[in-house]
Amino acid sequence: MLFTFKHTPQDFFVEELLGFELSGKGDVFFVQFEKENKNTMDIIAHLCKSFPIERKDLGISGLKDKHAVTRQRICIYKSVLEKIGGDQTKGREEFLKHLGQVAKIITTTWHDTPLAVGRHKYNRFRIVLRFKDTPSSELETNIEEKIKKIQTTGFPNCFGQQRFGKGNRNFKRACEIFQMTKKAMKNAFEIRFKLQAFSSMYFNHYALSRRKKGQHLLEGDILTSTFHAWKAEVGSYENQEIHLFDYQQCKEHYPDKEFFAPNYYDKTIPYDPKKWTPTGLILGYNMLLCPNGSKAFFKDWELIKKSKVLDYMESIKKHQLWGIRRPLWIIPKNFSYTWSPSHTYHPLKKQNSPVLDPSVPQSGTAPLQGDPASPLGGGTPEQSEGGGSYIEVPYESREGGCELTLNFTLPTGAYATVLLSSIFQDIDYNTCKQNKLLIPNEIISIN
Repeated sequence: MLFTFKHTPQDFFVEELLGFELSGKGDVFFVQFEKENKNTMDIIAHLCKSFPIERKDLGISGLKDKHAVTRQRICIYKSVLEKIGGDQTKGREEFLKHLGQVAKIITTTWHDTPLAVGRHKYNRFRIVLRFKDTPSSELETNIEEKIKKIQTTGFPNCFGQQRFGKGNRNFKRACEIFQMTKKAMKNAFEIRFKLQAFSSMYFNHYALSRRKKGQHLLEGDILTSTFHAWKAEVGSYENQEIHLFDYQQCKEHYPDKEFFAPNYYDKTIPYDPKKWTPTGLILGYNMLLCPNGSKAFFKDWELIKKSKVLDYMESIKKHQLWGIRRPLWIIPKNFSYTWSPSHTYHPLKKQNSPVLDPSVPQSGTAPLQGDPASPLGGGTPEQSEGGGSYIEVPYESREGGCELTLNFTLPTGAYATVLLSSIFQDIDYNTCKQNKLLIPNEIISIN
């Protein structure tokens, strides 16, 4: 095996970046915390067990890896804190006390609105890959060339293995649900989750097919001005121009259609490759297709026919699996890499005085027991998309081998494992397979 991935939790560090400032005022209490070898739902389950509260009382933006060191925020309304402790102050103390039993408290503050799923804008990563043997100069050059290509042209925005479960079982179960080969599940959430794996797998198939054929941009592609849904502009591409249209208005015009295409355009502007990103189809009900007759439209239609999704629209509509579009490619922000001799991590020493994250407004903040600065650096608001300095972590050198450390920032919803696969899959397929880094692309025919 060429290298090991996640040899220790410290080899995979991820930190949520909100992308907006917390005001320090309001009725919602925000806590930034760090966890290790626990997933986010473990933390939530602990809090719900500790207090008379439910899952809906707690706000989070993302679910973070278990076998990693991760930083994210959780929030709770002032009224729920009062329910916990009798008054806001006591409730806050109790909440932090119990959260501190399973995670490290980094910072606290207040804001006027709670977190919603997917609301944070970026995830910042530091990943260490441990090579048993020092790579040859040829191999090192090959790896660096692939990294540099991703820095300029990006990588396919596929869904990672986490989406599909071991052996892609979630996708396979979705196919069974469509065929009704087993007794129907009663849990609506579980059914919807499995069906999403079906749509995600076909998106992977579409994105990888276009990458293989070098089809980065096609006539008729639906483009978006940002990776995020909020305030995104949408348009279709033709002859170096973007024809803009109002997606929501277009959707409202066809509320009960299985699929629809743009029916009018607001204006036409020049195409800027630095601003606009082509999208691919996530199969579901009420799908936005590329303009009729365009090259991209025929690609959409090929995917629809291959998946036989129209045969299962009754089930898809029943379980509210909506068709959306997802950016096809991602260019990481602040992507850097370093080679170094192999080391073994020592645990970080806990500090008594807190080191606050300078990217978070501290007005109204009440920091508790502190922790060393993020291994990725706190950064200033201007650096919050991936900048910042790096702390020194105690190391113990060992003989032989080396480490490749990758630092980068991805938009919410993108997978770091897919980036790694895009670098290494063509270099050493078996290493990617053993480290569970292969991009899922297993299409099953539904009869």
